[in-house]
Amino acid sequence: TYAMHLEHILELMDKYENYHFVPVNPMERQDYNLFASESGLTLLISNSETPFMLEIRRPELSHACHEYLMRMAELVGYTGIRRTKIRMRIQELIQELRQS
Repeated sequence: TYAMHLEHILELMDKYENYHFVPVNPMERQDYNLFASESGLTLLISNSETPFMLEIRRPELSHACHEYLMRMAELVGYTGIRRTKIRMRIQELIQELRQS
């Protein structure tokens, strides 16, 4: 199932130049995940022992979350050669999942 999810990410990256995927560093502990779309929907998902999901629909808050994620992605780099490396890493993960 996760391999199919990663394949879908690759399809979206092929189809939309403005679709960005920045892998999380597995060595850094993530207390939450933040997902924001340009359409105004934002999800905040906690990774705690009692997980919860918060849906943010207020345009100004959702826009601020989207801007934050774009700044974080710019620090990592998501265009040019970095985008190519991200795609290659996703393809490697898909192969690993398919072999196991």
